Amino acid sequence: MVLGLAVRAALRLGLHRDDSHYSNISVFRGEMLRWIWSVMLHMDLQASPQVGLPRIIKTGTYDTQPPRNILDADFDEHTQVLPQRGQK
Repeated sequence: MVLGLAVRAALRLGLHRDDSHYSNISVFRGEMLRWIWSVMLHMDLQASPQVGLPRIIKTGTYDTQPPRNILDADFDEHTQVLPQRGQK
């Protein structure tokens, strides 16, 4: 039940939309929002079979890209351009 509330709050906050749709979001904040949405997706994937209910987040209802495979040390809140995925 709590996961359902958290997912609904995430949807209301727009976490299901990729940061590329918003010009006023910094690259750091956009990446953090991707990570939060990724955690929400994984929690939904793990919890739904455990309780025997369908997933709350349906495929195709979000366009958020997966988070980049970069280290925390490679970017911070002052970063203007993120490194490419999988590169150091």
